[in-house]
Amino acid sequence: MANKTKDYLAKVRKKTGFSDYKISQEYGINQSNLSKYKSGKSSLSEAHAWLFANILKINPAEVVAYTKL
Repeated sequence: MANKTKDYLAKVRKKTGFSDYKISQEYGINQSNLSKYKSGKSSLSEAHAWLFANILKINPAEVVAYTKL
């Protein structure tokens, strides 16, 4: 669900205090992917779902499940 992807990205931004550019640089995520996540055009890849879960200190299975609905 792309909607949830936007929510998780917003939570990562808030928790880290990073801009999208800094998230891209710090975690090796292509800026094009971040743009798609932010606009809701794409769901998180499984690797990025795990990364975001680790950043947010939540169960990775939850993030994967919600972004793949």
